[in-house]
Amino acid sequence: MNLREKLSKKPPPILYKYRCWTDEKHKRLLTCNEIFFSSPSRFNDPFDCRIPIRYDLMSNQQIWRRCLERAQEDRPGASPEELASAARKIQAQSGFRNPPAIKLSQEAWQDIIFTQFGVFSLSEDRGNILMWSHYADCHRGFCVGFDVEELATEGGRLKDCGILTHAHPVIYAEGYPAIPPDDSSNHDDVKEMLLTKSKQWEYEREWRVLLFEQTNRAVTLRDSVFAEVILGCSMPEDYRKEIIEAARSKSHAIRMYQAKRKEKEFGLDFERLNV
Repeated sequence: MNLREKLSKKPPPILYKYRCWTDEKHKRLLTCNEIFFSSPSRFNDPFDCRIPIRYDLMSNQQIWRRCLERAQEDRPGASPEELASAARKIQAQSGFRNPPAIKLSQEAWQDIIFTQFGVFSLSEDRGNILMWSHYADCHRGFCVGFDVEELATEGGRLKDCGILTHAHPVIYAEGYPAIPPDDSSNHDDVKEMLLTKSKQWEYEREWRVLLFEQTNRAVTLRDSVFAEVILGCSMPEDYRKEIIEAARSKSHAIRMYQAKRKEKEFGLDFERLNV
């Protein structure tokens, strides 16, 4: 299955974000409709969005073509003989087979990924007890369900500002995808860098909304994106009251649920609240 086929997976009707009510930035999701596109440099997985470009996959023919393209950029209108001579000089000075030069190029590309792209992560699963523990204050936090169609509508509304695209599924793999330098500026290959994670993270069932040419940016959405709010099974009563009040302040009714531990197995049940 190629990348386009993997990314063509249709998202579920609702995608979820786990949050901590005591974190003021997390709280703004519900109180201010604010989502945050984080730089990949802030991710807890040191492999995430750090996929190297495979210079070793370049053939001598590809290297020559790249040098010739650079010569054409530098010397428009030059004769074929002049371009060939310039390309030979570029090839002699290039770092395509030079480990220190490759290292510098990798670092420069990584800096682009960290400074030019933002990621907003969501999950298909509202009932994962590990994610409730890791991302929602040990089940004392909350989980917001986003209406995927409305989220896509917001993406269309803000597209001219370069803000949102639709949600993409994360690709879980045993190893790095092979991305040669010739394709590092290709839009699909950039997505593959931003969306490929180790198979060990597969339990998160993650989807990502991507922000291009900006990072570490907050974006305010309309009330219509909210479908559900779920209260953690260990949530204190004062948090519960505040979250219910915040949800009730929206312009439309949001389904509210209380997470509860299952009695006879590891897992959560969700009780619909009449609020």
